[in-house]
This record gives sequence, C-alpha cells and structure tokens, in this order.
Amino acid sequence: MARAANQFLVRAAGGTSIYSNAALTAGVDLLPGAGSWSTVSDVALKDRFRDLDGEDVLARLARMPVREWPYLAQDTAIRHVGPTAQDFRAAFGLGESDRRISTVDADGIALAGVQALETRTQAADQRSRVLEERTAALGAENDARRDCDSQSTARTARAADRPPVNARV
Repeated sequence: MARAANQFLVRAAGGTSIYSNAALTAGVDLLPGAGSWSTVSDVALKDRFRDLDGEDVLARLARMPVREWPYLAQDTAIRHVGPTAQDFRAAFGLGESDRRISTVDADGIALAGVQALETRTQAADQRSRVLEERTAALGAENDARRDCDSQSTARTARAADRPPVNARV
C-alpha cells in the first residue's frame, strides 16, 4: 500500500534485483533485510583493468569542488555534500554521463584516495623512524662529546693547579 501520492512502493522480503541488461550481468541488488543497494561487482563481469596512480587521484580530488547544497526538488533545509556530476566527470572522466555520478565510481575514487593516503602515511612513518634514529645517534654523539669536553676541562683545571714540570721552584 502506497504511503503517498505517486509513490512506487516495493515490498520484497526475499530481496530486490534490478538489472540493466538482458544477460543480468549489470545492475543492483537490495538483499533481504538490507538497507542499501549492492552493485554487481564480480571480477568475472569486468574487463580491461588499469591501475590508478594514487598521487594523481589525490591531486584530482584536491582540485575538484566538493560542496554542500540542497536539491532543487527538496526543501532547502535538507542538505547534501558532494561534487557535481560535471565536476566529477571533468576530474576523472568516469561513468556514462556528465549529469550523474555512479556510486561505484565515487566509491572507487574514494577508496583509491584512501589507499594513496595510506601509502603517504607509511612513507611518512618510515621517514619519521629514520629521523628518530638519526636524532638518537646525534644525541648520543653529542653526549659523548660533552663527556669528552668535561674530561678535557677537568684535566686542564688539574694541570693549572700544578706547577709546570720544567719549572724551577
């Protein structure tokens, strides 16, 4: 039973699937009891994989506007966050249209960005460990020099308190 005029209500306790081709290899599922769509993403249904350059993804993300906005069809108090489809398409060239963003593409770009940030974090951690080791080594070297200087100062002070060896008394 619909709850509002012009509403399409589906009750399918066994789940719902929507496919966009006759072979049933492209589409989405709302699994039983689930609250979000699952995109068909089987490796056997994909082709021509290419690796992404994580730093390039981060640079494109940094340049792409991500803003807060309401849909014109909704109350202005209802806000959303994200890029426009045009900006996403200009940044990444993904998807079927410059008027829509496929969630699989947005998710993929977000995950590629997270991976790139993890790579940066690991590199920064490694540099930090190297710097900590260098700092510790320099500290130990400084302590050794300070000890040597203290010993030298003490010897000089003791020598100043004694008459010279060749001096006549």
